[in-house]
Amino acid sequence: MVGFGAYPAPSPHTRRVRVVTTSSSARLAAKIGVNPGSLDVPAGVMAAIERACITRGLTSVGLWAQVPHYVSNMAYPAAAVALLEGFQELTDVAVNAGVLVGAAADTATRIDELVSNSREHVAMVNELERLADAAVLNAGDALPEDLPSGEDLAREIERFLRNQPPA
Repeated sequence: MVGFGAYPAPSPHTRRVRVVTTSSSARLAAKIGVNPGSLDVPAGVMAAIERACITRGLTSVGLWAQVPHYVSNMAYPAAAVALLEGFQELTDVAVNAGVLVGAAADTATRIDELVSNSREHVAMVNELERLADAAVLNAGDALPEDLPSGEDLAREIERFLRNQPPA
């Protein structure tokens, strides 16, 4: 059984969505990445379903996307994309997420617009980026290869500005 979920986290919208796992199988959890340990927190229905699977001898995995806390009240397609990528990595079952990828890009552009209207929000996102990058480096991993280059960012900003209505 594979379950999907998401929760608000101190993560920036400008980085890949982190997916964490819960599992009755250490082997399956390790397949997409796991930080071993346990945590006692109030639980939702997914925890109850996973527990029921364990008592019936079924293997279960929960994939949980960390959604930036400052956008947790809106649709966040990047989380769905990350969950589907985790599902594919876990099961080798490919799901066409093309529509969601496009929606994620549109949502990121919209969030960039909203954040750019406030110095405090820009500073918050910058700090979250710094912390996220430090966590990646501290984990012994390299930064993701798919980060855009400065030229890519400049082209995207120019595209965005060209598509704005006249003031």
